Amino acid sequence: MFVHGLYHLRERRAACRNDHCMTCGAARFFLGMRSIRVYHVFFIPLLPVGWRMRYLCTICGADRNARRPSHPLVLWGGVIASGVIAFVGLMMLLSGEEVFASWVIFGIGAVFFAVMGFMIRRSEHREFMAAVKSVESLPFDGYPLCHQALAPSIKPRCHGCRIIINTTIPGIERTWSRE
Repeated sequence: MFVHGLYHLRERRAACRNDHCMTCGAARFFLGMRSIRVYHVFFIPLLPVGWRMRYLCTICGADRNARRPSHPLVLWGGVIASGVIAFVGLMMLLSGEEVFASWVIFGIGAVFFAVMGFMIRRSEHREFMAAVKSVESLPFDGYPLCHQALAPSIKPRCHGCRIIINTTIPGIERTWSRE
C-alpha cells in the first residue's frame, strides 16, 4: 500500500473581491485564501507543488467555484464525444462483430449523448454570467474588513493586512489578482 496525496499548508487571507455566490444566490463579499500545495508520501511532506487560491463567501463559507454551471462548449464537447462513441457502437452492430460489446458501446454512448443533451437544454450558464456582470466591484477607498487606507501601488493593497483588493479600475477593463 502506497499512501500519497496533496496537503494544503499555511492557508492565509491574501485577497478579497465582490462576486456572485451560487449557494446564497446573491452578490457577496469573498475572501481569497492562499495556501501552498505540498506532495506527501506516507503523510510526510516532500515536494512543494505550487500555490492554491480559493475564494470563500463570507456569509455561507462556500467556495466561489463550488456550484458554477458548466460552460456550454464543454457540454457540446461531451455531446460530440458521446455521439462518436454511439456511432462506433452502431457501426460495430451493423458489421456483426462482437455483438455484446457493440451493444454495450452503443448503449453507453447513447446514454451519455442523452444526458449531455439534457444538460445543454437546462444550462444555467447565461443566467450565471448575467449575475456575475451585475456585481459591483469593490471601491478604492479602503479594505472592507479593517477599514484602513489602501497602499499607493498598481495593485490596490491594504496597509495593515497586506491583502490585495481585487477591483476593476475605472477606465481599464482589468481585474487585479494574484492568480
